[in-house]
Amino acid sequence: MRTSRPTCNVKIMLSRRVLLLWGVVLVLLLAACADDDDPPGTTPAAPTQEVAEDGGSPSSPSAATSTAPTATPTATPTPTDTPEPSPTPTATRPPTGPVTVCLSEEPPSLYLYGPASYAADVIHEVVYDGPVDTREYSVQPVILEKIPSLADGDAHLETVSVQDGDWVVDTEGKVVRLRTGINVRPAGCTSDACAITYVAPPTAGDDEADDEDGQEDEEEEDAAVLTPTLSLEMDQLVADFVLLPGITWSDGTPLTAADSVFSFQVAQEAQLPPRQRTGDQGVVPARTIDPVPRTASYTAVNSYTVRWVGLPGYLDPYYQSNFFSPLPEHQLGDYTPEELLEAPDSAQRPLGWGPYILVEWEPGQRIVAERNPNYFRADEQLPYFDRVIFRFDGDPESYLQDLESGECDVVARDALDADYQQYRDLEAEGAVRMHAVPGSVWEHLDFGINPIPGYDWRGDFFEDPRVRQAVAHCIDRQRIADELTFGLSVVPDAYIPPAHPLYGAAELTAYNYDPEAGIALLNEAGWRDTNGDGVAESYGIDSLQDGTTLIFNYTATSSPLRQQIAEMVIADLAECNIRVNRTEPVAPQTFFTPGVNSPIFGRQFDVTSFAWFADALPPCHLYLSSEIPTLRTNWSGFNVSGYESEAYDAACQSARGAAPGTDAYRDNHLEALRIFNQELPAVPLFMHLDVALARPELEGLLLDATEPVETWNVENFRRTED
Repeated sequence: MRTSRPTCNVKIMLSRRVLLLWGVVLVLLLAACADDDDPPGTTPAAPTQEVAEDGGSPSSPSAATSTAPTATPTATPTPTDTPEPSPTPTATRPPTGPVTVCLSEEPPSLYLYGPASYAADVIHEVVYDGPVDTREYSVQPVILEKIPSLADGDAHLETVSVQDGDWVVDTEGKVVRLRTGINVRPAGCTSDACAITYVAPPTAGDDEADDEDGQEDEEEEDAAVLTPTLSLEMDQLVADFVLLPGITWSDGTPLTAADSVFSFQVAQEAQLPPRQRTGDQGVVPARTIDPVPRTASYTAVNSYTVRWVGLPGYLDPYYQSNFFSPLPEHQLGDYTPEELLEAPDSAQRPLGWGPYILVEWEPGQRIVAERNPNYFRADEQLPYFDRVIFRFDGDPESYLQDLESGECDVVARDALDADYQQYRDLEAEGAVRMHAVPGSVWEHLDFGINPIPGYDWRGDFFEDPRVRQAVAHCIDRQRIADELTFGLSVVPDAYIPPAHPLYGAAELTAYNYDPEAGIALLNEAGWRDTNGDGVAESYGIDSLQDGTTLIFNYTATSSPLRQQIAEMVIADLAECNIRVNRTEPVAPQTFFTPGVNSPIFGRQFDVTSFAWFADALPPCHLYLSSEIPTLRTNWSGFNVSGYESEAYDAACQSARGAAPGTDAYRDNHLEALRIFNQELPAVPLFMHLDVALARPELEGLLLDATEPVETWNVENFRRTED
């Protein structure tokens, strides 16, 4: 399975290849800050940015998401039993297939911890099958008996004593050695409100000494006024993952917990930048905080059970995904980390447990996989096809022709342009089937609530939430969504989509298209059109001179999508006596690059639109006051509107400090969602689409906003005529 950044795309659907390129560009633009006291023999990794282009979002890193140095956990497998080899399943289905999946590019490597690649992710699913899936923003087991949870007891919080010099996670999410001046959350604390500043207790020989002039050392005098922390207890999260019995590698060797521990050990050494995702299979978008350095231990309790233990203070919101995808120790155990990058056994034909075995790689042309007779679901007559062929020798236009002719059965998302009208026309002709679902990227209109000093030429227009609510009522968001997504997407009222498990529980206000309600809210806030010229004026607003007209600017990138959105929004707002001028389009390179020259990160805009990612963890951090881009943060941060709310900060920080499955996690996330929904620092417009194309007779292809690739259930692909 696979958190948030703005988008700059011409298309609604995210191109994964473009996404990866943007990630590389933005990472190079931002300096990586490593924590103090790197553990011996470790290499800090640079922070990454989640970028979504044209339906995604470049994001700006914060202190809380910077990658920390690798700690020194223990990871010694301690199996206590030996699994019985399972009989080799016999596939009874007669030969069927093949099914051909067409990709935009050839993967550079298939090594699990090799270079990030969408094509590699697609192919990994036929080899590894999971080990967990994400469906509808929740984690589901594939080769595990269940997903551990705090409610069920297979995950739990332990209270542990920590001492000076121990590795812990501080209030900013950094891995640090406990020492005087470090801010931490003691046991039971989930927010900064109850955090403490640690002060090392005195030791023998720490008696105060005078300097040559008989004066106390200034530093010792300052330290003397601090109360030593005589004892400190912190929370430590523990989760147990239990494998299904009888699963084997495709060569028939039993797959055990030790293989997952071996994978964790390999991940510790996998320093190829950027490090491939670890412990987060299926999370969309890929999490930016690597769990490896925040893991205290990862051990095999027995042959089927792995136990993950986080560092004290690290209540990982993704703990349910912290099962490391197994690697075959019996095959790869003698390779060095450097050799694994290029070895055929790891990079060209990795051994897995999934429905297929890789048998051929024709460079520049295709990769072929054949049915795995030892697949653990073979008794269900799965997989259906006897072979899967991955082609990467074409382009969007040629693939459309190949789809019609039957040379492609599936065209993956990364190989498509966002020409939805063309796809709809082909579907109407019966030539293809267009698979589309609301994705995990949401377009939104942001207000310049708190621009930088010197920019505020228009006056204080957006501080009053009623003005922002009025704008939400005045925009026909459903019409915008329907026109841009052919009626296939949805309009959210918060920073999570309607499909998210917390959305309904939040009981959000729906800002339906209602210009009369919008005008009423504007009148209530002091804006009225008294002269009938179609533009409201201010009356009785403390920060504005009476008669100030409600006119401001709309800033957007040169993307045709964003220009189309601007045109529709401006037309709608005119019906509510709001005049909006469209400024010159801004090049994406300027718009999305953190810095004072960016209109969003430099906080020099009235209104604008772009997109952020959402995932299973509600991204409330996007609107924290600590995320406001400033000179101090080198003009980086998510909260480009400058929105500030103590109540929102408290709820979001408490939610982020708690682990999923606790009341504190749920209750505080719901409170943050409600505050956002009432305050509206941004107006959600619509969810972007995820789209793939397939032959009309192909069944079983299921897209999901939180499943990163089309092949997550490739074993269920089948043809209707058979």
